[in-house]
Amino acid sequence: MWASNNEGVGAWISVSFNGLYEILKFVYKDRKNPAERNSHLLLTFSNGETQDVFLKNSDDEVEIKVDHIKATGVKIIIKGVYGTMNNGGAFSFIGIKCQSGGGPGEEDPDDDEKSKSIPVPAFFTKSKVKLVTLNCRDSFSNTHKFDNLIIKPSVKVSVKCPESCFNSEYPVYGSGHYSKDSAICKSAYHSKKIGSKGGLVTIVFGKAMSNFKSELSNGIKSEGRSLSEFSIVFETYVEDDIIILKPGSKIDIFNKGKPLWLPGIITEVIDNDKGRFIKYIIEERKSNK
Repeated sequence: MWASNNEGVGAWISVSFNGLYEILKFVYKDRKNPAERNSHLLLTFSNGETQDVFLKNSDDEVEIKVDHIKATGVKIIIKGVYGTMNNGGAFSFIGIKCQSGGGPGEEDPDDDEKSKSIPVPAFFTKSKVKLVTLNCRDSFSNTHKFDNLIIKPSVKVSVKCPESCFNSEYPVYGSGHYSKDSAICKSAYHSKKIGSKGGLVTIVFGKAMSNFKSELSNGIKSEGRSLSEFSIVFETYVEDDIIILKPGSKIDIFNKGKPLWLPGIITEVIDNDKGRFIKYIIEERKSNK
């Protein structure tokens, strides 16, 4: 959390990255006191590009898309405020580290470097598939186990739940669709996608919802909820053929950096005497890899 000292408009903070990054997203949360909130920020990147960010008078977390700007740092300048006290906010930048390194003002990597910017291990090696192991308390609001995951509608992640979470006292909000602060494993049991012994289940992220209904299911009474910035549903975990190998199928691409996983779409499936291979694109980057 960054706070200025009664400076208001004109206050700034400068951030240096540990190398050259392609910035995809700016995440920001204004301060709780309305007299400390900003209405307008200017992001000035090390390569000279700028982006205006206009904010509502709220301390809700917002995500601002950045148009693939490559930079080694950024200066955040307050250009407008709702009140002048200790203006500031909590923020983070999300992007992909460029392999060429870089310094202030460095030009974009050439095409050869771009083609190497996302190392991808062998596909379809089941022994390398890693599941997120949860405890009964874990929800998307209280755990850091999903910090490297891009959370957006239709993205899936598989988790492993311990035994007896259905007996825990942690809350479940909703039915069929659950809020982000619901205990994940107990919600999965409520949805009837896992049994009382726990096990593996797949989570599918959905859009924000403003009404989560209370319902008795599988012996658990869930609670109602009015709002969640995203929703989750559960699918039965299937070990074989998790990815349907055909053009148009969505996949998660492993990335040695942050975010750890990138959304992709299969464009072609190739079978030859050396095995099965795929061609794909990264959804947000929209370029062949």
